[in-house]
Amino acid sequence: MKSSYKISNEASLLQKEWIYEVLLQSEWNPALTRTQFEKALEHSACFGIYYQNQQVGFARVITDYATFGYIADLYIEEAHRHRGLANLLIEYIINHPDLQGFSNWMVANDAPNLYRKYGFMPSQTRRWMVLDRVEEN
Repeated sequence: MKSSYKISNEASLLQKEWIYEVLLQSEWNPALTRTQFEKALEHSACFGIYYQNQQVGFARVITDYATFGYIADLYIEEAHRHRGLANLLIEYIINHPDLQGFSNWMVANDAPNLYRKYGFMPSQTRRWMVLDRVEEN
């Protein structure tokens, strides 16, 4: 079944309208503007999962391509979940040749069972500070 799916970081394959709609419907990006979306894609390493030439999964890595990568916006379309695709996508990303040698990887702690399989652990320190500029409606 998994062999029916293709994973790629080829930008020309990204189905931007589908991705944008997914992100707008998410709990983490409901106010994303089109300009913000385009910039985010342009300045991230983006990965898609495709089934019969239709995009059914997405993730991006916010990175400097040298020391740090943050896996963000990981999404698998409902009809394609529970097939191991999130696992395949994470594995593809962390093993991608352009993303090697990082001293730090980060993910949101929203799917700890998924990420633990790849060595991610909850942070024991508060090494991060946040400036939240999202305005409440």
